[in-house]
Amino acid sequence: MDILFLIIGVVFFLSLIYLYFLAAASLWPGGKTLDKTKKKIKFAILIPAHNESNILLRTINSIRNVDYPSDLYQIFVVADNCDDNTAEIARRAGAVCWERKSRDFGKGFALKFGFEKLLEYEKAAAGNPADNSKLFDAYLQIDADTFIDKGFLQALSHRIQNGAKAVQCNAIILHPERSPMESLAYLGSVLNRTLRYKGRTRLGFTTNLIGTMCFASEVIRKFGWTATSLVEDMEYTMFLHLNDVRVVFAPEAKIYIEIPKTFKEARHQRKRWDGGKFKIRNSYLAKLILEGIKKRDMSYFDSAMELLIPPFSIYAFLIIFFFILFLLLDFHGPNLNFFIWVTVMSGLLIYVAAGLILARTSLKVYQNLLYAPYYLLWRSWIVLQHTLSKKELQFYENK
Repeated sequence: MDILFLIIGVVFFLSLIYLYFLAAASLWPGGKTLDKTKKKIKFAILIPAHNESNILLRTINSIRNVDYPSDLYQIFVVADNCDDNTAEIARRAGAVCWERKSRDFGKGFALKFGFEKLLEYEKAAAGNPADNSKLFDAYLQIDADTFIDKGFLQALSHRIQNGAKAVQCNAIILHPERSPMESLAYLGSVLNRTLRYKGRTRLGFTTNLIGTMCFASEVIRKFGWTATSLVEDMEYTMFLHLNDVRVVFAPEAKIYIEIPKTFKEARHQRKRWDGGKFKIRNSYLAKLILEGIKKRDMSYFDSAMELLIPPFSIYAFLIIFFFILFLLLDFHGPNLNFFIWVTVMSGLLIYVAAGLILARTSLKVYQNLLYAPYYLLWRSWIVLQHTLSKKELQFYENK
Protein backbone atom coordinates (compact mmCIF):
# COMPACT_ATOMS: atom_id res chain seq x y z
CA MET A 1 0.00 0.00 0.00
CA ASP A 2 2.88 2.38 0.81
CA ILE A 3 4.41 1.89 -2.64
CA LEU A 4 1.06 2.45 -4.42
CA PHE A 5 0.39 5.77 -2.67
CA LEU A 6 4.01 6.80 -3.16
CA ILE A 7 3.73 6.26 -6.94
CA ILE A 8 0.40 8.11 -7.16
CA GLY A 9 1.75 10.96 -5.05
CA VAL A 10 4.89 11.31 -7.17
CA VAL A 11 2.79 11.37 -10.38
CA PHE A 12 0.68 14.22 -9.02
CA PHE A 13 3.78 15.99 -7.70
CA LEU A 14 5.47 15.89 -11.12
CA SER A 15 2.32 17.06 -12.91
CA LEU A 16 2.06 20.01 -10.52
CA ILE A 17 5.67 20.92 -11.22
CA TYR A 18 4.74 21.00 -14.91
CA LEU A 19 1.78 23.33 -14.21
CA TYR A 20 3.97 25.59 -12.06
CA PHE A 21 6.58 25.67 -14.82
CA LEU A 22 3.99 27.02 -17.27
CA ALA A 23 2.71 29.46 -14.64
CA ALA A 24 6.24 30.75 -14.01
CA ALA A 25 6.77 31.20 -17.75
CA SER A 26 3.59 33.30 -17.93
CA LEU A 27 5.14 35.73 -15.43
CA TRP A 28 8.47 36.08 -17.21
CA PRO A 29 9.05 39.69 -18.27
CA GLY A 30 9.36 40.58 -21.91
CA GLY A 31 8.12 38.43 -24.71
CA LYS A 32 8.09 39.46 -28.32
CA THR A 33 7.19 43.12 -28.84
CA LEU A 34 4.57 43.49 -31.54
CA ASP A 35 5.24 45.92 -34.38
CA LYS A 36 2.07 48.03 -34.49
CA THR A 37 3.13 50.23 -37.41
CA LYS A 38 2.25 47.74 -40.15
CA LYS A 39 -0.88 48.15 -42.24
CA LYS A 40 -4.14 46.63 -41.06
CA ILE A 41 -5.25 43.33 -42.55
CA LYS A 42 -8.60 42.20 -43.93
CA PHE A 43 -10.66 39.60 -42.06
CA ALA A 44 -13.29 37.09 -43.10
CA ILE A 45 -15.38 36.58 -39.96
CA LEU A 46 -17.18 33.23 -39.90
CA ILE A 47 -20.03 32.59 -37.45
CA PRO A 48 -21.49 29.06 -37.21
CA ALA A 49 -25.04 29.36 -35.88
CA HIS A 50 -27.63 26.72 -35.01
CA ASN A 51 -31.02 28.24 -34.11
CA GLU A 52 -29.41 31.42 -32.79
CA SER A 53 -32.13 33.90 -33.82
CA ASN A 54 -32.32 35.29 -30.27
CA ILE A 55 -28.68 36.37 -30.02
CA LEU A 56 -27.12 36.46 -33.50
CA LEU A 57 -28.02 40.10 -34.19
CA ARG A 58 -26.45 41.14 -30.89
CA THR A 59 -23.19 39.43 -31.86
CA ILE A 60 -23.14 40.95 -35.35
CA ASN A 61 -23.79 44.41 -33.89
CA SER A 62 -20.89 43.98 -31.48
CA ILE A 63 -18.64 43.23 -34.46
CA ARG A 64 -19.90 46.37 -36.22
CA ASN A 65 -18.92 48.42 -33.16
CA VAL A 66 -15.23 47.48 -33.17
CA ASP A 67 -12.57 50.13 -33.57
CA TYR A 68 -11.52 48.91 -37.01
CA PRO A 69 -12.27 50.05 -40.59
CA SER A 70 -15.52 48.47 -41.78
CA ASP A 71 -14.08 47.86 -45.25
CA LEU A 72 -11.43 45.57 -43.76
CA TYR A 73 -13.76 42.85 -42.53
CA GLN A 74 -16.73 40.93 -43.87
CA ILE A 75 -19.17 38.79 -41.90
CA PHE A 76 -20.25 35.31 -43.00
CA VAL A 77 -22.80 33.12 -41.21
CA VAL A 78 -23.39 29.39 -41.55
CA ALA A 79 -27.03 28.77 -40.60
CA ASP A 80 -26.45 25.17 -39.63
CA ASN A 81 -29.46 22.83 -39.60
CA CYS A 82 -31.67 25.67 -38.42
CA ASP A 83 -35.45 25.51 -38.12
CA ASP A 84 -35.84 29.15 -37.07
CA ASN A 85 -35.12 32.45 -38.87
CA THR A 86 -31.39 32.61 -38.12
CA ALA A 87 -30.56 32.90 -41.86
CA GLU A 88 -33.04 35.72 -42.38
CA ILE A 89 -31.64 37.68 -39.44
CA ALA A 90 -28.09 37.22 -40.68
CA ARG A 91 -28.92 38.53 -44.16
CA ARG A 92 -30.91 41.48 -42.82
CA ALA A 93 -27.87 42.38 -40.70
CA GLY A 94 -25.70 42.52 -43.83
CA ALA A 95 -23.90 39.21 -43.49
CA VAL A 96 -23.37 36.69 -46.26
CA CYS A 97 -25.30 33.63 -45.11
CA TRP A 98 -25.01 30.02 -46.25
CA GLU A 99 -27.57 27.49 -45.11
CA ARG A 100 -26.47 23.96 -44.36
CA LYS A 101 -28.74 20.94 -44.09
CA SER A 102 -27.04 17.68 -43.20
CA ARG A 103 -27.27 14.62 -41.00
CA ASP A 104 -23.72 15.38 -39.85
CA PHE A 105 -24.37 17.46 -36.74
CA GLY A 106 -21.77 19.49 -34.93
CA LYS A 107 -19.77 22.68 -34.97
CA GLY A 108 -16.83 20.93 -36.63
CA PHE A 109 -18.93 20.00 -39.65
CA ALA A 110 -20.36 23.53 -39.80
CA LEU A 111 -16.84 24.99 -39.79
CA LYS A 112 -15.68 22.60 -42.50
CA PHE A 113 -18.65 23.67 -44.64
CA GLY A 114 -18.08 27.37 -43.87
CA PHE A 115 -14.36 27.44 -44.63
CA GLU A 116 -14.94 25.57 -47.90
CA LYS A 117 -17.57 28.15 -48.86
CA LEU A 118 -15.17 30.96 -47.95
CA LEU A 119 -12.50 29.59 -50.26
CA GLU A 120 -15.07 29.32 -53.05
CA TYR A 121 -16.23 32.88 -52.31
CA GLU A 122 -12.68 34.20 -52.65
CA LYS A 123 -12.15 32.46 -55.97
CA ALA A 124 -15.46 33.75 -57.31
CA ALA A 125 -14.58 37.29 -56.19
CA ALA A 126 -11.27 37.01 -58.06
CA GLY A 127 -13.22 36.27 -61.24
CA ASN A 128 -11.06 33.25 -62.03
CA PRO A 129 -11.47 29.90 -60.23
CA ALA A 130 -7.79 29.14 -60.89
CA ASP A 131 -6.66 32.45 -59.38
CA ASN A 132 -4.90 31.98 -56.04
CA SER A 133 -4.91 35.65 -55.10
CA LYS A 134 -6.45 36.17 -51.68
CA LEU A 135 -9.30 38.46 -50.80
CA PHE A 136 -8.74 38.04 -47.05
CA ASP A 137 -5.55 38.01 -45.00
CA ALA A 138 -7.08 36.12 -42.07
CA TYR A 139 -10.04 33.91 -41.27
CA LEU A 140 -11.66 34.54 -37.89
CA GLN A 141 -14.19 32.15 -36.34
CA ILE A 142 -16.57 33.59 -33.76
CA ASP A 143 -19.33 31.82 -31.85
CA ALA A 144 -22.84 33.23 -32.20
CA ASP A 145 -23.13 34.13 -28.49
CA THR A 146 -20.05 36.34 -28.27
CA PHE A 147 -19.44 40.01 -27.43
CA ILE A 148 -16.45 41.62 -29.12
CA ASP A 149 -14.08 44.08 -27.44
CA LYS A 150 -13.60 47.29 -29.42
CA GLY A 151 -9.87 46.65 -29.86
CA PHE A 152 -10.34 42.99 -30.79
CA LEU A 153 -9.68 43.08 -34.55
CA GLN A 154 -6.81 45.53 -34.12
CA ALA A 155 -5.15 43.15 -31.65
CA LEU A 156 -5.53 40.20 -34.01
CA SER A 157 -4.24 42.27 -36.93
CA HIS A 158 -1.04 42.97 -34.99
CA ARG A 159 -0.56 39.28 -34.20
CA ILE A 160 -1.06 38.10 -37.78
CA GLN A 161 1.09 40.90 -39.19
CA ASN A 162 3.87 39.89 -36.81
CA GLY A 163 3.96 36.34 -38.09
CA ALA A 164 1.38 34.39 -36.07
CA LYS A 165 -0.34 31.69 -38.14
CA ALA A 166 -2.97 30.67 -35.59
CA VAL A 167 -4.20 32.79 -32.67
CA GLN A 168 -6.30 31.86 -29.66
CA CYS A 169 -8.35 34.78 -28.42
CA ASN A 170 -8.88 35.74 -24.80
CA ALA A 171 -12.39 34.54 -23.90
CA ILE A 172 -13.60 36.24 -20.73
CA ILE A 173 -16.70 34.93 -18.96
CA LEU A 174 -19.38 37.56 -18.40
CA HIS A 175 -21.00 37.76 -14.95
CA PRO A 176 -18.67 35.28 -13.16
CA GLU A 177 -20.18 36.30 -9.85
CA ARG A 178 -23.81 35.70 -10.89
CA SER A 179 -24.07 32.02 -9.91
CA PRO A 180 -21.91 29.26 -8.40
CA MET A 181 -21.77 27.49 -11.78
CA GLU A 182 -20.43 30.60 -13.51
CA SER A 183 -17.95 31.34 -10.71
CA LEU A 184 -16.47 27.85 -10.78
CA ALA A 185 -16.32 27.71 -14.58
CA TYR A 186 -14.63 31.12 -14.45
CA LEU A 187 -11.99 29.69 -12.11
CA GLY A 188 -11.02 27.02 -14.64
CA SER A 189 -10.97 29.60 -17.41
CA VAL A 190 -8.76 31.95 -15.39
CA LEU A 191 -6.25 29.21 -14.60
CA ASN A 192 -6.03 28.30 -18.28
CA ARG A 193 -5.78 31.82 -19.67
CA THR A 194 -3.69 33.48 -16.98
CA LEU A 195 -1.23 30.69 -16.24
CA ARG A 196 -1.15 27.96 -18.89
CA TYR A 197 -1.92 29.59 -22.24
CA LYS A 198 0.21 32.65 -21.65
CA GLY A 199 3.08 30.51 -20.37
CA ARG A 200 3.01 28.26 -23.42
CA THR A 201 3.16 31.22 -25.79
CA ARG A 202 6.11 32.72 -23.89
CA LEU A 203 7.94 29.39 -24.20
CA GLY A 204 7.25 29.07 -27.93
CA PHE A 205 4.94 26.08 -27.39
CA THR A 206 1.50 25.77 -28.94
CA THR A 207 -1.55 26.62 -26.87
CA ASN A 208 -5.13 25.38 -27.11
CA LEU A 209 -7.68 26.54 -29.62
CA ILE A 210 -11.02 26.93 -27.90
CA GLY A 211 -14.10 28.78 -29.10
CA THR A 212 -13.08 31.93 -30.94
CA MET A 213 -9.91 31.52 -33.03
CA CYS A 214 -8.11 33.24 -35.89
CA PHE A 215 -5.92 31.89 -38.69
CA ALA A 216 -3.70 33.45 -41.31
CA SER A 217 -5.58 32.68 -44.51
CA GLU A 218 -2.76 30.51 -45.87
CA VAL A 219 -3.36 28.00 -43.06
CA ILE A 220 -6.92 27.30 -44.17
CA ARG A 221 -5.89 27.44 -47.82
CA LYS A 222 -3.28 24.76 -47.22
CA PHE A 223 -5.00 22.45 -44.73
CA GLY A 224 -8.69 23.33 -44.85
CA TRP A 225 -10.68 22.45 -41.73
CA THR A 226 -10.18 18.80 -40.81
CA ALA A 227 -11.66 18.58 -37.28
CA THR A 228 -15.20 17.25 -36.89
CA SER A 229 -15.06 15.53 -33.48
CA LEU A 230 -16.95 16.56 -30.33
CA VAL A 231 -14.03 18.83 -29.40
CA GLU A 232 -13.14 20.12 -32.84
CA ASP A 233 -10.99 22.98 -31.52
CA MET A 234 -8.65 20.70 -29.53
CA GLU A 235 -8.52 18.24 -32.43
CA TYR A 236 -7.46 21.01 -34.83
CA THR A 237 -4.87 22.26 -32.32
CA MET A 238 -3.13 18.89 -32.34
CA PHE A 239 -3.49 18.52 -36.12
CA LEU A 240 -1.86 21.92 -36.70
CA HIS A 241 0.96 21.20 -34.27
CA LEU A 242 1.82 17.98 -36.08
CA ASN A 243 1.94 20.08 -39.25
CA ASP A 244 4.31 22.67 -37.72
CA VAL A 245 1.70 25.36 -37.13
CA ARG A 246 1.71 26.64 -33.57
CA VAL A 247 -1.11 28.48 -31.85
CA VAL A 248 -0.26 31.65 -29.91
CA PHE A 249 -2.39 33.11 -27.13
CA ALA A 250 -3.28 36.79 -27.48
CA PRO A 251 -4.47 38.11 -24.08
CA GLU A 252 -5.06 41.53 -25.64
CA ALA A 253 -7.61 40.10 -28.14
CA LYS A 254 -10.59 40.09 -25.78
CA ILE A 255 -14.03 38.63 -26.29
CA TYR A 256 -16.80 38.15 -23.76
CA ILE A 257 -18.92 35.02 -23.56
CA GLU A 258 -22.07 33.90 -21.78
CA ILE A 259 -22.08 30.45 -20.20
CA PRO A 260 -24.89 28.40 -18.63
CA LYS A 261 -25.99 29.72 -15.25
CA THR A 262 -26.92 26.42 -13.62
CA PHE A 263 -25.38 22.98 -13.30
CA LYS A 264 -28.35 21.48 -15.14
CA GLU A 265 -27.92 23.79 -18.13
CA ALA A 266 -24.18 23.12 -18.32
CA ARG A 267 -24.39 19.34 -18.05
CA HIS A 268 -24.58 18.47 -21.76
CA GLN A 269 -21.81 20.91 -22.67
CA ARG A 270 -19.44 19.56 -20.03
CA LYS A 271 -20.22 15.97 -20.94
CA ARG A 272 -19.33 16.68 -24.56
CA TRP A 273 -16.07 18.45 -23.67
CA ASP A 274 -14.87 15.90 -21.13
CA GLY A 275 -15.77 12.87 -23.22
CA GLY A 276 -14.40 14.35 -26.41
CA LYS A 277 -10.98 15.03 -24.90
CA PHE A 278 -10.46 11.33 -24.18
CA LYS A 279 -10.97 10.48 -27.84
CA ILE A 280 -8.51 13.13 -29.00
CA ARG A 281 -5.99 11.75 -26.51
CA ASN A 282 -6.33 8.28 -27.98
CA SER A 283 -5.88 9.60 -31.52
CA TYR A 284 -2.99 12.02 -31.01
CA LEU A 285 -1.01 11.14 -27.87
CA ALA A 286 1.37 8.61 -29.44
CA LYS A 287 1.85 10.76 -32.54
CA LEU A 288 2.86 13.78 -30.45
CA ILE A 289 5.33 11.81 -28.34
CA LEU A 290 6.94 10.24 -31.42
CA GLU A 291 7.17 13.64 -33.13
CA GLY A 292 8.77 15.14 -30.02
CA ILE A 293 11.39 12.38 -29.96
CA LYS A 294 12.01 12.69 -33.69
CA LYS A 295 12.43 16.48 -33.65
CA ARG A 296 13.80 16.76 -30.10
CA ASP A 297 11.20 19.44 -29.50
CA MET A 298 9.73 19.87 -26.01
CA SER A 299 6.58 21.53 -27.35
CA TYR A 300 5.24 18.17 -28.53
CA PHE A 301 5.69 16.69 -25.07
CA ASP A 302 3.84 19.73 -23.70
CA SER A 303 0.92 18.99 -26.05
CA ALA A 304 1.02 15.37 -24.92
CA MET A 305 0.81 16.53 -21.30
CA GLU A 306 -2.20 18.66 -22.20
CA LEU A 307 -3.96 15.51 -23.37
CA LEU A 308 -2.84 13.45 -20.36
CA ILE A 309 -3.87 15.89 -17.65
CA PRO A 310 -7.67 15.85 -17.25
CA PRO A 311 -9.77 19.03 -17.00
CA PHE A 312 -8.61 20.96 -13.95
CA SER A 313 -11.72 20.26 -11.88
CA ILE A 314 -11.29 16.50 -12.45
CA TYR A 315 -7.57 16.81 -11.76
CA ALA A 316 -8.26 18.60 -8.46
CA PHE A 317 -10.91 16.04 -7.51
CA LEU A 318 -8.49 13.16 -8.08
CA ILE A 319 -5.81 14.77 -5.91
CA ILE A 320 -8.27 15.38 -3.06
CA PHE A 321 -9.79 11.90 -3.42
CA PHE A 322 -6.46 10.08 -3.26
CA PHE A 323 -5.21 12.32 -0.45
CA ILE A 324 -8.24 11.36 1.67
CA LEU A 325 -7.70 7.69 0.80
CA PHE A 326 -4.08 8.00 1.84
CA LEU A 327 -5.05 9.51 5.20
CA LEU A 328 -7.64 6.78 5.80
CA LEU A 329 -5.67 3.76 4.61
CA ASP A 330 -1.96 4.46 4.75
CA PHE A 331 -1.15 7.29 7.15
CA HIS A 332 1.63 6.21 9.53
CA GLY A 333 2.81 9.60 10.76
CA PRO A 334 5.21 12.11 9.17
CA ASN A 335 7.08 9.92 6.69
CA LEU A 336 8.07 10.40 3.01
CA ASN A 337 4.59 9.61 1.73
CA PHE A 338 3.02 12.10 4.10
CA PHE A 339 5.34 14.95 3.07
CA ILE A 340 4.77 14.24 -0.64
CA TRP A 341 0.98 14.32 -0.25
CA VAL A 342 1.03 17.45 1.92
CA THR A 343 3.21 19.12 -0.71
CA VAL A 344 0.80 18.08 -3.48
CA MET A 345 -2.26 19.39 -1.60
CA SER A 346 -0.52 22.63 -0.69
CA GLY A 347 0.69 23.08 -4.25
CA LEU A 348 -2.83 22.63 -5.60
CA LEU A 349 -4.27 25.24 -3.25
CA ILE A 350 -1.50 27.75 -3.95
CA TYR A 351 -1.90 27.26 -7.71
CA VAL A 352 -5.63 28.01 -7.53
CA ALA A 353 -5.08 31.03 -5.27
CA ALA A 354 -2.40 32.44 -7.57
CA GLY A 355 -4.73 32.27 -10.58
CA LEU A 356 -7.53 34.03 -8.74
CA ILE A 357 -5.25 36.76 -7.41
CA LEU A 358 -3.67 37.44 -10.80
CA ALA A 359 -7.12 37.70 -12.37
CA ARG A 360 -8.22 40.22 -9.70
CA THR A 361 -11.25 38.08 -8.93
CA SER A 362 -14.21 39.68 -7.15
CA LEU A 363 -15.24 38.79 -3.59
CA LYS A 364 -18.47 37.16 -4.79
CA VAL A 365 -16.49 34.62 -6.84
CA TYR A 366 -14.48 33.72 -3.73
CA GLN A 367 -17.74 33.22 -1.83
CA ASN A 368 -19.08 30.92 -4.54
CA LEU A 369 -16.02 28.70 -4.14
CA LEU A 370 -17.92 27.20 -1.19
CA TYR A 371 -19.76 25.21 -3.87
CA ALA A 372 -16.48 23.73 -5.14
CA PRO A 373 -16.94 20.29 -3.45
CA TYR A 374 -20.29 19.84 -5.18
CA TYR A 375 -18.87 21.08 -8.49
CA LEU A 376 -15.95 18.63 -8.32
CA LEU A 377 -18.29 15.71 -7.61
CA TRP A 378 -20.63 16.84 -10.38
CA ARG A 379 -17.87 17.04 -13.00
CA SER A 380 -16.44 13.68 -11.93
CA TRP A 381 -19.86 12.04 -12.16
CA ILE A 382 -20.27 13.39 -15.71
CA VAL A 383 -16.94 11.86 -16.75
CA LEU A 384 -17.87 8.54 -15.12
CA GLN A 385 -21.24 8.50 -16.90
CA HIS A 386 -19.57 9.12 -20.24
CA THR A 387 -17.00 6.40 -19.59
CA LEU A 388 -19.73 3.87 -18.87
CA SER A 389 -21.99 4.98 -21.72
CA LYS A 390 -21.58 3.70 -25.27
CA LYS A 391 -23.76 6.44 -26.78
CA GLU A 392 -22.17 9.12 -28.94
CA LEU A 393 -22.96 12.70 -27.96
CA GLN A 394 -24.11 15.27 -30.47
CA PHE A 395 -22.98 18.86 -30.45
CA TYR A 396 -26.41 20.40 -30.44
CA GLU A 397 -29.03 19.96 -27.80
CA ASN A 398 -32.68 20.03 -28.79
CA LYS A 399 -33.80 23.59 -28.45
